[in-house]
Amino acid sequence: GTGYGTRILSKKFSQIQGFDFNQEAITEAKSYGGDFHHVDFLTDTFFLICQGSKTEAIVSIETLEHFNKSDGGILLERYNMALLKGGMLIISTPYCEHSGPSPITKQHLWEYSLSDFEQTLHESRFEIDILKIDRNDGQFGRRGYCMAKAIKR
Repeated sequence: GTGYGTRILSKKFSQIQGFDFNQEAITEAKSYGGDFHHVDFLTDTFFLICQGSKTEAIVSIETLEHFNKSDGGILLERYNMALLKGGMLIISTPYCEHSGPSPITKQHLWEYSLSDFEQTLHESRFEIDILKIDRNDGQFGRRGYCMAKAIKR
């Protein structure tokens, strides 16, 4: 994305890396002013950067739904591999009545029901510590947004 969440997090943490596969998004993120000497915006894939290194926390806001179901599972596995044992994953996504491709947003390749979202995290060896739900019934079975704090088992 455009680095909005990364910049918010940079006010609280001493080292931040924001990732996106799209160079235009990274260019936009870097164009905002401010003292972000401790923030890196990278287009390199998260998967390559995290090989061999571990981190304490990953924040993934509105990312999972941009992957198909299979690749979303791979993304969560990679998050798990990149975290230290006991590391924290903060993740948010829209949720629907039934899992499947979004009938609303073409960039959302797979949206989850709450139970499928929880099961997918569990299958990727995460233990959900907190699950917050923002209910906002919308079109085509969209129920709102959810955010989870999950711990690597």
